[in-house]
Amino acid sequence: MGICGLKKHPDCQELCSLGVEANDRGRGLASRLVRALLRNIQGQIYLATIIPEFFERFGFEKTDRFPSSMVKKSEWCEGCHPEKCQVMVRTGR
Repeated sequence: MGICGLKKHPDCQELCSLGVEANDRGRGLASRLVRALLRNIQGQIYLATIIPEFFERFGFEKTDRFPSSMVKKSEWCEGCHPEKCQVMVRTGR
């Protein structure tokens, strides 16, 4: 079982809450969830992650810029390590 969410901000969209239960990992579920979410996305979509290499395969690129409506990186995830967190962006097709 897994989850993948889309948060709509006033000036952007954010891929958030991607997670797969431990027993279901390694079966491609996270990739299928991301592809399904991205299928109908127009324009840019942002995310914050500590595993940027996973998201690069979907066309996300590292960036130091993000829309002002998104909260500060250090506030995104409870217990997050901001020094490991990378903001990424993808432009919809």
